[in-house]
Amino acid sequence: YSAEQLPRSDIGDYIEQRVKATQPAGTSPIAVRLVTNKQLAMVVPPPIRATFCAAARELPGGIVQRDPLPEAIEYTSKVLCLFQEVNGLWVLLFIVYTQEYGADAPACNRARAYIAYVDSIAHWQPCSRRSAAYKEMLVGYIDWVRLRSFRRVHLWSAPPQEGDSYVLWCRPQHQPPPPPRTQHAWLRQWYHSIARGCEALG
Repeated sequence: YSAEQLPRSDIGDYIEQRVKATQPAGTSPIAVRLVTNKQLAMVVPPPIRATFCAAARELPGGIVQRDPLPEAIEYTSKVLCLFQEVNGLWVLLFIVYTQEYGADAPACNRARAYIAYVDSIAHWQPCSRRSAAYKEMLVGYIDWVRLRSFRRVHLWSAPPQEGDSYVLWCRPQHQPPPPPRTQHAWLRQWYHSIARGCEALG
């Protein structure tokens, strides 16, 4: 098995080169692969459609025109995986689930991307460059969608609740989960550093 043999993609190659640029010479081989890229539709429940609208605008005479939400909103679901060869074996170390709403989506979601799930394993080599690699994976994705006319990226920053396994079920013994309060503060700070990196790119 080799992650390098998985099909390549433009987005995977773009992010892979960015991640490689954060690592010192001689770092073990890495691969970024787009493993899911499919069109899905989110069904909008009737109570939501009855309460909210896709957009509203005021017309002459103070009349407010509301655009109703559709019964379903289409989006592209992507899963990006970052692998590294560790001791001769390819290991999945970082995974990102995203939802992309294009130019044809309702105004409330148009040109928006959502980073829905992020998870990682602490086996990156060298460990001192692990955070840089994982941050660049997200910065690279955000820059990729920006270059494709997406205008907003939303990121859920709360950690999983105690007892939840999140995406990756197995963790090394040297990666115990921190207490929830500590983890939340650390995650928020980590995501803020990613936002600053994105701001620097424009």
